[in-house]
Amino acid sequence: MSDKAPGEPRSAPLERLAMFSNAVFALAISLPVLGIDTPRIEEAGGWWQNILALHALTPSFLVFTLNFLVTGLFWLGQHRLMRDVRRYDPAIVVPTMFLLLTIVFLPWSTKFAVVN
Repeated sequence: MSDKAPGEPRSAPLERLAMFSNAVFALAISLPVLGIDTPRIEEAGGWWQNILALHALTPSFLVFTLNFLVTGLFWLGQHRLMRDVRRYDPAIVVPTMFLLLTIVFLPWSTKFAVVN
């Protein structure tokens, strides 16, 4: 139960935890796109050469898309949870850090699962 009135702002430590979590999610959802190689086309083969080069990157696009969707779902859940928290309690820091550890590890594990 909350000690604060419904319109009263949340505590600074809670806001810092929410902002830190959002920053980790933002990095985890956007940085994996840098792992997709940009194809180099040696000869002027036209649009078909471009299609073939992009088709060769299908596993990388799959990894990125799957990672984006899964990370986005985790963020939605965490966002809903943090929205309902009204008072800072140090007990929520450790579970939040374990969640963020999982999120940071997610791009690698997704790539490992798709490639192998």
